[in-house]
Amino acid sequence: MDVFGLPVEACETRVNAGKEADDFMFEHIDKCQEYSKVARPENVAGWYHSHPGYGCWLSGIDVNT
Repeated sequence: MDVFGLPVEACETRVNAGKEADDFMFEHIDKCQEYSKVARPENVAGWYHSHPGYGCWLSGIDVNT
């Protein structure tokens, strides 16, 4: 339904989402619930990343996750 960017260290083949990304996501969730004027039943389900220019594929880490 919706996405928002996270502060991560990334390149075309990998992404490193650490504590800063977690903190950002949790704060975003809290603020949306606190200030939202539109009742939405959706919740944040997780995060995703892509591999620009590499087509559609899953790395070994993606598969394990």
